[in-house]
Amino acid sequence: MRAVGARGFPSAVVVDAQGNIAYSGHPASINASVLKPLLKGALKTPMYEWPKSCSKVAKALRKGNLGDAIKASAKIEEEHPDIAAAVVGMADGRLATMEKAAKAGDWLKVQSTGESLKDAVKVWPGGEKVTAILAELKGDKEAQAILKAQEKVLKLTAGEVKASRYDKTKKELEKIRDKHKGTAAERDARAAIERLKASRSR
Repeated sequence: MRAVGARGFPSAVVVDAQGNIAYSGHPASINASVLKPLLKGALKTPMYEWPKSCSKVAKALRKGNLGDAIKASAKIEEEHPDIAAAVVGMADGRLATMEKAAKAGDWLKVQSTGESLKDAVKVWPGGEKVTAILAELKGDKEAQAILKAQEKVLKLTAGEVKASRYDKTKKELEKIRDKHKGTAAERDARAAIERLKASRSR
């Protein structure tokens, strides 16, 4: 539960149509104002209720292959425009997430979102923007340094940190925090340190 930001019981997590954690907190705080903005790009009909003619789209989505889903949705667009539009909307939403992350210098999110779009790049109009953002990341030494630091934070705190490694892990996180001030790496390191402290106090 810590991985999704849950800090108490009961806890609720809302994931948007692009797979981002959009809310984490007490279930009583979830209302229409929280949920309504998250419906953009969401499927109006669950996949298990889709007609047989949409089976190839559903199969591709279940496999996580957005490119094949987009290609298959083009064939059912006339008969099921809402489903075809929702599939493209998923890719558009992920691109928006990627652009926002790039603007904020959150290169780990840029990389992971780009990875989820890699098979859609050649079959969807937003592909050129994805390629351009990833090229920007690859060609920027400072962005690469931040990305490596974010990846290290993730590696250091994957799963439970053993008591014997607590001090060493905390020092490594503090080093990242202090070296990358004002960046997403500092933010991630600070959050990881807090999670580490909380796990020890239990």
